[in-house]
Amino acid sequence: MHCKPKFTLGGIVVVLLMASSVAGDDQYKFLYKFSSGSTIHEMEQSRQESGAILISRFEKTVEFIVTRTPASPTSTLTARITSLSNKGRRINYYDNVTFKATISDTGEINNYSFSGGRPEYHALIMAAGPANRSNIFWMPRFPDTAMKIGDTFTHTASFGNPGMSAGGRTVYELAEVEGDKARFRVRQEGSVASASVGGSSTSQGQAVFDMKKGMWESMNLNGEGTATMAGGLISTYTMSSQKTISQRP
Repeated sequence: MHCKPKFTLGGIVVVLLMASSVAGDDQYKFLYKFSSGSTIHEMEQSRQESGAILISRFEKTVEFIVTRTPASPTSTLTARITSLSNKGRRINYYDNVTFKATISDTGEINNYSFSGGRPEYHALIMAAGPANRSNIFWMPRFPDTAMKIGDTFTHTASFGNPGMSAGGRTVYELAEVEGDKARFRVRQEGSVASASVGGSSTSQGQAVFDMKKGMWESMNLNGEGTATMAGGLISTYTMSSQKTISQRP
């Protein structure tokens, strides 16, 4: 005689709670995976609008070449801005400029430098050096410990030169993991201050990290900002940006 298994409502609830608890406790360690000789391509589009007025529409493409020796704990990224335009008009400030930095597997950036470029733009590039560091090597540093769904980490950037200071703060919240793809909610705040102008901005969106490749796949943000001009004139604007990253051996 065979007895049919009996399931009670209480037992089903317990099983479901146990399954939920196990799923919620999954932990994920995030690391960059840089392979010597590989190339990373990044395309970014961003725009600012004030009402019906288009303030800016930037398009930028950056190419990174990775080098790494077997015994080294870091990789070297050599970057070039291969194209840059605003409202369709080409910008040549960074022609033949090479940016370089070392990056650890967790994303810690060190040894930033740049070289080359057109002599007439050298002073401009020098003045924008700290900002270029954050814009080119924007990859956030991951926490040293594993993350669970709902965990956050913060990436900060600050720079300045005589008469001006600026900074930003980006919070990444792990929203979900499906297969090799991790999706983060992103919240970003920025500010700039000088003797003649100041402003602040906030934006939010999402970013996708490919854990198998060890590299970000995309980041999309939308937000708004306020600018204060000399004389107290205040203007507001909306902004958006889309970044896509691809990597080949």
